[in-house]
Amino acid sequence: MLAAALKGQIAVSSVGGDGSLKYVTSVQTAGVLDDLFFYPGKLGVIFPDRSRDDSLDANTCHGDEILLRVWAPTAQFVNVQLFGAAADIAPAKTSAMKEHNGVWSACVDDSWSNKYYLYDLRVYVPGNGPS
Repeated sequence: MLAAALKGQIAVSSVGGDGSLKYVTSVQTAGVLDDLFFYPGKLGVIFPDRSRDDSLDANTCHGDEILLRVWAPTAQFVNVQLFGAAADIAPAKTSAMKEHNGVWSACVDDSWSNKYYLYDLRVYVPGNGPS
């Protein structure tokens, strides 16, 4: 429940005996995020290496698939967009990423090798709401 709450604004208030609001403030969550969502594994683009077993992989791929992984514990969703060339404006493909303990992962086929990609995500930013 706490992990879900950290994807939005958290505030603490003090209410008087008569029900009137006395004080309200937001909560600093940076240290909590690090403690709850610590991840010691690899992040970024991970090419298949069948010569070793990576037990830290929350999401492992099959065959020649490429694993994409990003740490974004406050993200509400993450997609990865594939572009064939650096100057392309529209993505050739988009793949939804799945979240596990603050780490978002997607397995993509080897056609993504040597291509350009961008992460498309929505995260909560204190003071700004979703962005």
